Amino acid sequence: MRRPVVLLIMAWFSGQVFAAVNTDTTTFQANSRVIKSFSDEHGETTKHIPSIKKFDAGQYFYSQTLKYHDFVWSCKEYDDGGQCLDLTRSPRPPIRLVSFVHDRNDQSKIQADLVLLYNQQNDKKIELINLSEDRTARSKYQVSTLPVVVIVRGDEEIARKTGLETRQNMSNWIKHELSKP
Repeated sequence: MRRPVVLLIMAWFSGQVFAAVNTDTTTFQANSRVIKSFSDEHGETTKHIPSIKKFDAGQYFYSQTLKYHDFVWSCKEYDDGGQCLDLTRSPRPPIRLVSFVHDRNDQSKIQADLVLLYNQQNDKKIELINLSEDRTARSKYQVSTLPVVVIVRGDEEIARKTGLETRQNMSNWIKHELSKP
């Protein structure tokens, strides 16, 4: 008997639509909370705009930040229901490709040659760091075995590949890792 009452209440409120108010940067669809377009100093977009909400985590609310399509999206202001009223975005830090080698390691010498070949054929270049010359890099990037290629965004490590690979396998791995959001 409880089930029909719940369905009746849901049917009664389902036709009600709460519209969001447009702001300087965020335009909502008519009578909706769905974002139609967003514009700021980085340009205007109508695609791939995330819907950010504030979530109840017990006693406290926490806001959501999304790393999405080369931007970090967050919300400036929320309504009482936790819906975002005004979005902000900032560019994500650039991606760096770093390969670590050492003069006394035979595989590192081969890796250095592979990196030079890769850099000649691709726009995204790999930085080559020789650990015999730069002693701080070993601890900063936690390098324990050589050779290794690390993909870094800002100060955050995204991916790591340890060991010697063929040029094609290394190139495919880098393309695969860079294609991830």
